[in-house]
Amino acid sequence: LIASLGPDLVPTGTEDVPGIRWVVYRGGQQDARAAEPVWTAQLRGPTGPAQLALRGAAGTDDYRTLAAATQSQQPLTVT
Repeated sequence: LIASLGPDLVPTGTEDVPGIRWVVYRGGQQDARAAEPVWTAQLRGPTGPAQLALRGAAGTDDYRTLAAATQSQQPLTVT
């Protein structure tokens, strides 16, 4: 997943959002600026694991809010 988002991204740490460990990636450039960070986590669902990635121009508090909201939702059903 990470390789598809940018070849220069490297893990720089983790953030624990109640019950889930998110890995934070940084690195590379985008339009001559530092690339936006990427947070990833693996969540377990009724049919198996899913890898998620969050990316955007946000600060840590905003990422934590989005991660908490994302991980608390039920997975979409596949039809």
